[in-house]
Amino acid sequence: MRLPGSIEGTANVYSATWASFIAIFRAAQIGVSQGGRVDSSPADIKTVVFPAMGCGYGRVRYSESARQMAAAYVHFLEPPLRLDRDHAARIERDVTYRDDKIVVR
Repeated sequence: MRLPGSIEGTANVYSATWASFIAIFRAAQIGVSQGGRVDSSPADIKTVVFPAMGCGYGRVRYSESARQMAAAYVHFLEPPLRLDRDHAARIERDVTYRDDKIVVR
């Protein structure tokens, strides 16, 4: 979060979780950036702990944070063979709706 404030009703938790997974994946594959350069040895990551993203100053409910974080995790574990309209619609549906009710603007 760049500035403390409400992010309730946004997909920011999903985006932050997705970005975290990409950073972890890259660190495990090519190494960790050290002062603007990439370390040649991959990071040996065994455990990752996530906070309830957006729940403090962001005012996101715990259940909504968990739902968006879980959606990002599932989408990261099951990448599409190719990006197409159906995949984009699935992400939009998974992030925007809960029980057929719009929860993200």
